[in-house]
Amino acid sequence: MVFAGRLTAAGHALAGVRVEIVNLVRKVSADGVVNLDRTAGWATTSRTGTYSFKVQAKKTSGFVAISEPSSTTCQTRAVAPAGCRSATLSRAESDPVTISIPERLYLK
Repeated sequence: MVFAGRLTAAGHALAGVRVEIVNLVRKVSADGVVNLDRTAGWATTSRTGTYSFKVQAKKTSGFVAISEPSSTTCQTRAVAPAGCRSATLSRAESDPVTISIPERLYLK
């Protein structure tokens, strides 16, 4: 499987930002839900803001992409009297994605 996405801010591509691909693993126990999420890998955005990452999925799994905080040049008009010199962007997280593998394929 190849995960691909595009990272933008105010409609402009963000280049050189590291993106973490997280495998979502949750177990339900008598004590509640246990979070066993783990990092599947990292990708870095291109100059067009795109990234991709290849994942080996042997069974149905959930994933999410999380960008690291970054700084960039100002993309919009500044309201501050001195103008804008740079913009700091907090981390961003994608919606979760589920890859479904038919059970008959991973029980062998």
